[in-house]
Amino acid sequence: MKSRFWSVMLAATVSFAAASTVLADIADPSQDDTPPFMYDETDPFSLDDDRNAPVRATEQQRNRTFDAPSDPAEYPEFAKKIYLRAVDLHLAGNIHESIEYYKRAIMLDPDSAAYHADLGEAYREMGMTREAIIEFETAVQLNPKLANALTTLGVIYDRENLPHKAIEYHRQALRLEPDNYVALNNIGHAYDSLGLVRAAIINYRKAIEINTEFTAAHVNLADTYLRVGQVADSIEILKKAISIAGAENIKTGMYHNLLAEAFALQTRYAESFEALKIAISIEPSNQDAQRNFFYVFDNLAKESLQAGNAETAAAYLSQAERTVGSGNPRMALFYNSIGTAYMQNKMCKEALEAFENAAALIPTEQEFIKNLEDARGCSGG
Repeated sequence: MKSRFWSVMLAATVSFAAASTVLADIADPSQDDTPPFMYDETDPFSLDDDRNAPVRATEQQRNRTFDAPSDPAEYPEFAKKIYLRAVDLHLAGNIHESIEYYKRAIMLDPDSAAYHADLGEAYREMGMTREAIIEFETAVQLNPKLANALTTLGVIYDRENLPHKAIEYHRQALRLEPDNYVALNNIGHAYDSLGLVRAAIINYRKAIEINTEFTAAHVNLADTYLRVGQVADSIEILKKAISIAGAENIKTGMYHNLLAEAFALQTRYAESFEALKIAISIEPSNQDAQRNFFYVFDNLAKESLQAGNAETAAAYLSQAERTVGSGNPRMALFYNSIGTAYMQNKMCKEALEAFENAAALIPTEQEFIKNLEDARGCSGG
């Protein structure tokens, strides 16, 4: 294969950043064989920037918030009621309005880590990354033992291409929750993005040891094995991930696509073909799977014709038509490819039909037009 089909990197995330149970502090579990690091990235989300100040309020603003009580001692209890309303709105999917309620609760009780964390989560779900980071950072400053907030910060920084900061926050979460397999998986993902493959593998394995049903770590480990040439190991792990996820799970479309790549790397094109048929049946719009399907079909058709098995090649073409649809413009590539193979095997009539189908789908493609003319000359037409 001339290149990787695709790359899967699953950074698992967490939901609402509610206050977590405090667990005993432990030694950093990543200090086995994983390399030490220092980061010198410019942090675009620094709280030192006045523009990034977390939600605060003046006394006058607090008094205007929902007719807040005049006695400041009553602010925290009143803030809790507003916060619970924010949570209800958030859970109901009314995130934009929930943000306003979270902000009002924080105006009355600015030192509540949970309020800042849940506001950060609402911002994250709205795609407001800078605002989300500000609130999560504030939350963990107020309460350094909010493991979910630490994990979520790690995910955000990873997605912002700041893997060193991601690792820092995931490690903090692990000190609080040593069995946090999500954090371990995400540390692996961050190491992977830094090119530290061995460290990534160690952390993916740890995540799987803790939760053998955690498919994200399985697939990340399989993808990493594939890139370092451990194809057989990758296939075994992917089969397990598919079994865990279940045939009806939409994620297995992606898993079958990666499994198809692994099979193709071992030139097991027939098995790759079957895996891609499943991937496309689960996700018909998956463009990666369709591109990969063409690559595998091309190899199967050529192998069949070179072995003198024209009927087998035709059967693969028929399966391709059923899988991606005969009217799909991408089928033009299938038809052109098998037409070329037919021409090489002096099967002029079959080549002519294939090139006619290709040209019918994309009439302006000059390569198809030329091939069609050559086939007509070959067949005497």
